[in-house]
Amino acid sequence: METHDPSLHRRSTDKLKTHSAAFDEASGLAQRALFRQRCEQAWEWAQREQLPASALFVHIDGYEAYQTRHGQPAADRLIYAVAEAIRRSCRRRADFAGRLRVDEFGISLTDVGQKGTRHLAEQILSHAATPALEAAGVAQAATVGIRIGAACQIPPTHKFAQSLLVATDEALARAIRAGDAAPVQTSFDTPDA
Repeated sequence: METHDPSLHRRSTDKLKTHSAAFDEASGLAQRALFRQRCEQAWEWAQREQLPASALFVHIDGYEAYQTRHGQPAADRLIYAVAEAIRRSCRRRADFAGRLRVDEFGISLTDVGQKGTRHLAEQILSHAATPALEAAGVAQAATVGIRIGAACQIPPTHKFAQSLLVATDEALARAIRAGDAAPVQTSFDTPDA
């Protein structure tokens, strides 16, 4: 005779709720709170080891107009395609990405200097270029742009991860202002490694 264990169902339902709370449905990436928690952990590890900590913010320029013009299903495909470009670019186990806002993603890196951080930004731009987005089913991908702000620091003992995120946000603001002329802006407080 087959029996049903209600506690088993409850545990699997609880796991599903926990996963839903931690991960964004449209992108499959971590939600903002989990991303910030992982940034803090990465910062603390980099601080102990005296290795560089990096962050990148990826912004979809023109997202709101795209969503208005093409509707939510098309906007969801765009979000997923950009998230996939980020996943394809972040290959190390320690790399961690999340969705921070409707049109913005974040990536936390450890033990990657300026060159590695810049290389990752270029990979994301390549994987999220118009042809790649259109191949992923994003209609009229040329109407949106990808802007990336990046920062890299060797964490001093008197600072917290927030200083890295502020520097990254400032770099992203410069990238948004620069537009297509300079879609990647950086703020590096580390030796060029």
